[in-house]
Amino acid sequence: MKVELVDLEEFSGNKAHIYSVLLDDAEDTLFDQFVEENGPLYPNEIREIVKELIAMGNKVGCQEHFFKLNEGRLGDGVAAVWAKRIRVYCLRYGSSLIILGGGGYKSPSIRAYQEDPVLSGKVEEIKRIAELINERIKEKDLKLNEDGIISGELIINDYEEN
Repeated sequence: MKVELVDLEEFSGNKAHIYSVLLDDAEDTLFDQFVEENGPLYPNEIREIVKELIAMGNKVGCQEHFFKLNEGRLGDGVAAVWAKRIRVYCLRYGSSLIILGGGGYKSPSIRAYQEDPVLSGKVEEIKRIAELINERIKEKDLKLNEDGIISGELIINDYEEN
């Protein structure tokens, strides 16, 4: 898997930077894919999420109340931004940086994302991306700056993939 971190300039601002991920040689980021998949069915929810992302980037930062926290493993930063039954999974690094992955619709008939194969796949994907990013931070190949900008090597090749 090849992971490229992309600053979403339409959301990033002086309060926070909002990134997404290009996997392998995809043309669209995971967030763009999320919007394409869910926008036609849930336009109001997508609009609400987009408004929240713009507010985070430009007005208030990535405050906890925007997120459903602890969606992944303890300490990996996996969270979700949601509107009604739609959620997009992300990595939250403090109040100045998030990295958006994919997401989808969570049926009221399930209690946890693990009960839905699509959502479970999206969370597993962002958890793997979190592992790769956190490894690169430890190795000092990536640096998360206080202003939310990621510096260093923004393309990560996962040579240990099964």
